[in-house]
Amino acid sequence: MSTKEIVLNIDKAIASHGMWKMRLRNAIKTHTSEFDVAFVKSPHNCEFGKWLDNDKAFLNSHQEYNIIFDLHKKLHFETARIMDLALSRKDNEASSAIAIGSDFATTSSKLTIAMMNWKKGLKEVA
Repeated sequence: MSTKEIVLNIDKAIASHGMWKMRLRNAIKTHTSEFDVAFVKSPHNCEFGKWLDNDKAFLNSHQEYNIIFDLHKKLHFETARIMDLALSRKDNEASSAIAIGSDFATTSSKLTIAMMNWKKGLKEVA
């Protein structure tokens, strides 16, 4: 796998995971989602998670991999928790769970920073 392919997958993941805040806000507003909680909870269902799983042997040689893998898993857990609150019409709890300073927001930020640092390190090596 080339550095360019890794950077492309990281860029896609940053964009894709960034859309989840909008999806969660919409779920809070409408109490519906095209995704069910169990699907959202698994970090292996999204394209980034599949990539992390499928190329694990290669990617594990990068020091950032384990940090990103763990943060990605936690983000899916938090997203599913918020989705469950939204679908259960617990709007105030769901809104608080997505707010700045929440576990979701903190984990999302840490994951994005870790992916950007990984990408930067790859570009410096290339």
